[in-house]
Amino acid sequence: MHFALAAGVAGGEGVPLLLVLFLLAGLAELAWGILSLRAGRVILPRTTLAASAILPILAALAALTADDGVPVIPLLAASVFNVVIAASAALALRRDRSGATRREVGPGRAIAGLVLGGLIASGIATPALALTEAGGLAVPHGQLHGDVHSGH
Repeated sequence: MHFALAAGVAGGEGVPLLLVLFLLAGLAELAWGILSLRAGRVILPRTTLAASAILPILAALAALTADDGVPVIPLLAASVFNVVIAASAALALRRDRSGATRREVGPGRAIAGLVLGGLIASGIATPALALTEAGGLAVPHGQLHGDVHSGH
């Protein structure tokens, strides 16, 4: 989401701060996601909690000072994703402090969780991405492109 927001502010005046903020946020989130998936756990939970809690505030403040403005819905969607990341980091910290072990989840519950999580994430991300400049310039899906010749 932050990469799409960065693409939208890249051409405006007086927005290098937003461009840098959104690009760094996107790169950090991408790297954190890859490393956490590889490790099978939340990595750097304290840093993740702090960064995920502060980033939506910084982005909102920077967006308020931008000349062209930033689309509100995509910014809110990115903030929702950051809150989810912060919550997962807080749960990981709580589990580490209490010494509790992770429960094994059965395959049915795991698949149901993955499907539900995917539906929720796509339900938030898809409309938000469509409202960014990158989404507005995207090729329409489900439509024919070019001339359609009959007789084929």
